Amino acid sequence: MTNEEYKNKIIKSAEEDKIGLTGVWLVIYWVIAIALTIYSIVQLIIGPGKRPRFDMGDDRGPRYQFGHLATTVTNELPVPVLYGTLKVAGNIIYQSEQEELGAYESKMYRAISICEGEISAITEVKVNDVEIDSLPGCSSTQYLGTPEQDVDERISGKVFGVRHLCYSACTLQTSDDLRTGNPNHTFIVNGLKVKTWNGAIWSTEKTFTRNPVACVRDFLTNTRYGLGIAETDIDDASFGVAYDFCNELVPNTDTDESEVRAYLDFIIDARKPGLDIIQTMLDTFLGFLIVSGNTIKIGVEGTQSVSQAFDLDSIMKSSFGYTYISKDETPNRVRVQYIDPEYDYSKVLTYAEDKIDQDDRLARGLGEHIVEQDIELLGITRFSQASRIANLYLYLAS
Repeated sequence: MTNEEYKNKIIKSAEEDKIGLTGVWLVIYWVIAIALTIYSIVQLIIGPGKRPRFDMGDDRGPRYQFGHLATTVTNELPVPVLYGTLKVAGNIIYQSEQEELGAYESKMYRAISICEGEISAITEVKVNDVEIDSLPGCSSTQYLGTPEQDVDERISGKVFGVRHLCYSACTLQTSDDLRTGNPNHTFIVNGLKVKTWNGAIWSTEKTFTRNPVACVRDFLTNTRYGLGIAETDIDDASFGVAYDFCNELVPNTDTDESEVRAYLDFIIDARKPGLDIIQTMLDTFLGFLIVSGNTIKIGVEGTQSVSQAFDLDSIMKSSFGYTYISKDETPNRVRVQYIDPEYDYSKVLTYAEDKIDQDDRLARGLGEHIVEQDIELLGITRFSQASRIANLYLYLAS
């Protein structure tokens, strides 16, 4: 089917079903549908085991930059969107003049923007890695980004438009534990509330979850900070199946206990194309999106039943082709970079490797006996999950 035929099909379906896609909105829908289709085809062609190393450029936000996690002061960053649980530093949107309390003491007020709301909770608030409530004269109030929340009295008349914004208003006072300078604020946040799957339908009420499929669905459909795709254009059943897949219990080989297969802990704090953001989220469980008819479906790389069988009688002559990947391009060691809470939410590496292939290459003198592939999966915060994905990439690449 050509792009023009696909466009006409969407237009005809919209007229028959009276879904109200007219003018600019119809064009937007068509562009997104075609883009998702092409993007999914490209991902399927190159395969998860052969995806290139992710871009290490300057388009990453403060959470994933190199170096110490630091509170920013800028009006150029977007308001972050946070799914799951993460440690973040926030962005200062207001700071008062210092009020002198004595010869060596002063006090000031700050407001720190954290992310879009409504979130579930803020479980830790620190200044210079010290709990704020343990610092003399210091205090803070957290706002979760509800539609009805008010402006904190510390910043009343100075800051406006804080509804739907998760932020912290704080009082800072110098003491032996907090000297002058630029205090650094950090927070551990349980992120956005989203709609969840109950085994039969998607809920209307929003709750906190780390399930990556629920978060992908929210980002696709949310009209404030997401792509704004209508929920009627999302295939509920396929998203439900993938949701249950991520929620399944699997063995944790380190603890000999079971754990949930896939979590997503991820913050969108830089301007990036929507499809790149979605792909980062999908990679945490090897998911992919496809457009089927007028709906967007989700799938997961793995063992599935055959949906179409081909043989010599059903393949048009000269229409089928295939290629082999060079042995030198097939990795026998896959390194996955993820975020580890045990190391203060810093970026660490885990890897999977095929020692048999490495020894075989070395014995036969095939050049470098270790062929590495680096994968960046910053939406993962568990060693066990990152290790499982590393092994899956290694298997799929072989």
